[in-house]
Amino acid sequence: MWGSSDLTDVTARGPNPDSVWKRGRQLAGIIDSALSSFATFVIGVYAVQELNSEALATYAIAFSAIFLLGSFHRVSSSCRTRRRWSSFHLS
Repeated sequence: MWGSSDLTDVTARGPNPDSVWKRGRQLAGIIDSALSSFATFVIGVYAVQELNSEALATYAIAFSAIFLLGSFHRVSSSCRTRRRWSSFHLS
């Protein structure tokens, strides 16, 4: 049956379309994460080279605060989505 098993990527009929779609989405996520990390690294190196110590300290504090708030937002929004999804299926 198409898409019924996540354990095998290839069936007798050919590649499992669900698995191929999942693999493409995972690759896109990995590339997005890598580019984001690289951009953060480049901006950090630029900041160290161009900013004086007071400005660099301010940048570091602001970057840390924004990073923490962004992490909290992702966790809280995924919890809300899970709650909505489970309540949708229970009712």
